[in-house]
Formats: sequence, structure tokens, C-alpha cells
Amino acid sequence: MDMILSKQIAKENVAANIRRLMDDRNLTQVQLADAAGISQPFVHKLLHGKALPNAVDLRNVAEVLGVSSDDLMESSLERKLRKIG
Repeated sequence: MDMILSKQIAKENVAANIRRLMDDRNLTQVQLADAAGISQPFVHKLLHGKALPNAVDLRNVAEVLGVSSDDLMESSLERKLRKIG
């Protein structure tokens, strides 16, 4: 797969997963940013697929949301297949 396309897909997966998990936990962008040690504008970029976190930020966000870094990166299809199998 083209590297640019792959990176965009990763951004979209992270955005969708963070958004879903924030909704599940009733977290605001400011609350997530403060708890994960990142800025609110960066959270905004993550939620809109405009940025991809580095490994440390990904781990911190995942920890705040109570999931693994891998969980934040996976696609909705991968999540559904994991539940089935």
C-alpha cells in the first residue's frame, strides 16, 4: 500500500477510535489533553485526522482511555473480526 495512503488510514483509524472512546467515557478534549499530557489543539487535530501521535503520546492517550495503543490504531473491521473470532 502507498505509504501516504497508509498514513492517512492510520490517522482516520486513530481519530475514529479516540472519538468513540471519548464519547463512551464522556471525556472532553480538554480533559483528555490534560490527562494525557498533550495540548487540546493536538487532541483536536487527532480527532479530525490531521495528525498522528508519536509512540509516547499514543501510549498516554490509550492509557487515559483504558485501551492499548494497538486498540487505538485498529480499524473498525479489525475490531469486529476480533470480537467474532
